[in-house]
Amino acid sequence: MREFLLQLTPHEHALVILLFGMVLAVGFELLTRRLLLSLVRRSSSRLDDELLGLIRHPVAISAILLSGIWAVTVANPPYWLLGFIESSLQTLLVGIWARVALRGGHLFLELVARSNDPSTLQIHPRSIPIFDFVLKLGVFAVAGYLVLTAWGIDVSDIATSFGLATVAVGFAAQESLSNLFAGVLIIADAPYQIGDVLVLDNGDRGTVVDIGIRSTRLLTKDDIEIIVPNNIMVNTRVINETGGPNRPCRVRVPIGVAYGVDLDHVKQVLQEGLTNIPGVLYQAPGKPPAVVLRQFGASSL
Repeated sequence: MREFLLQLTPHEHALVILLFGMVLAVGFELLTRRLLLSLVRRSSSRLDDELLGLIRHPVAISAILLSGIWAVTVANPPYWLLGFIESSLQTLLVGIWARVALRGGHLFLELVARSNDPSTLQIHPRSIPIFDFVLKLGVFAVAGYLVLTAWGIDVSDIATSFGLATVAVGFAAQESLSNLFAGVLIIADAPYQIGDVLVLDNGDRGTVVDIGIRSTRLLTKDDIEIIVPNNIMVNTRVINETGGPNRPCRVRVPIGVAYGVDLDHVKQVLQEGLTNIPGVLYQAPGKPPAVVLRQFGASSL
């Protein structure tokens, strides 16, 4: 075999390498096709066949592209043509695997978001777009670096300039960036959601009507909207009255009655009145409305 290869001209040797890469690609395609059919029949989960189907064609194409790079090097064309072909094929490789990384990362995020196992990593479904954006940013940055390197462009000066610009922007917008990252943490961790009733550390109480990247908006009982920066929501104590397994919350209403009245009659009247208010869980097990004597006031109980 070695003697046969030594007798070949550079162009014939390059053709053999290219054919070898094509044979590997076709063999991998046939192997993964049979393996994919076997996984579909045996596995109840679609994850295995989705991952295998995701890398199936890219691996085969990569085998052809890598053999093409090797073949061009062996064929020894003019220097300018060699550099152009190698850089073009390497750019195609980077593009193919960048697409695989994006689709694979999105598939992983959806899998984690659908998982109900508390022992594994938990991601709230509504935070998928944020993680997807971060994934795209990272993949595009790495892919851009590899493409520039493939074409022989020095990225050190670009990276230095970008780093200095990032530091300058960070100092100029420190408070805004703090709220931005806090908003990402709130959306990812989901300590509260739209419709929850929150009590802030300063005593403000309201219903969450919007969770943005920079701020959270609360609507009070007086229809006053409170805009709270997310940095404050992350770093202070927040009481979620509608958190936990049960959405309803308990509301305390102070009522004063004159001294000398029949307290049992007062309790009966109040509890009967609660039954006529829509939304009151009068028959909730363990959490019925209660009338409690709190204190003796100056002119009322």
